[in-house]
Amino acid sequence: MSEKNFELTLCKTGATLTVRTNKPLNLEKIRNNFGVLRDAKVTLLLDIDNEQVIINKNGEIIFKTLKDEDKIMRIANQIYQIGK
Repeated sequence: MSEKNFELTLCKTGATLTVRTNKPLNLEKIRNNFGVLRDAKVTLLLDIDNEQVIINKNGEIIFKTLKDEDKIMRIANQIYQIGK
């Protein structure tokens, strides 16, 4: 894992898992390294390992359907390493 501290939380409805850190992300670097499905300037919808992932510039990553915590943390670490 990276030096960042991650917080993994389940949304109120139980539909999504969110990874948060207090570090902002460089969306331009992320845009150039992953398959972007939608770009809303401050938020990206990405396709990573066949999973839809929502990322915002404040360091929040939302996993729409993925529930495997090990895979979530692996993908989050990859995103944070590229987007730092």
